[in-house]
Amino acid sequence: MKADRIADPWGARTPYRRHEDWPPRVDTYLAEGVEPGAVRRWVGAASLLHSGGDAMDIAVVDGRMAGVRGREPGGTP
Repeated sequence: MKADRIADPWGARTPYRRHEDWPPRVDTYLAEGVEPGAVRRWVGAASLLHSGGDAMDIAVVDGRMAGVRGREPGGTP
């Protein structure tokens, strides 16, 4: 079943205990039919809304954008 990102934009919750830091969540979305092994490179994208280094990476397949993944704060592209 495919996720409905309009009705449920954040997906399932990531559990954590009281008084613990919110765990990093790095989701990946690839275009229909694109397998993870087909991604030739991930290109880091800047975030205008965050200054902590958390943004996203763009999947490139055959010179075209084929998906995205989140990057946790402080992560490198």
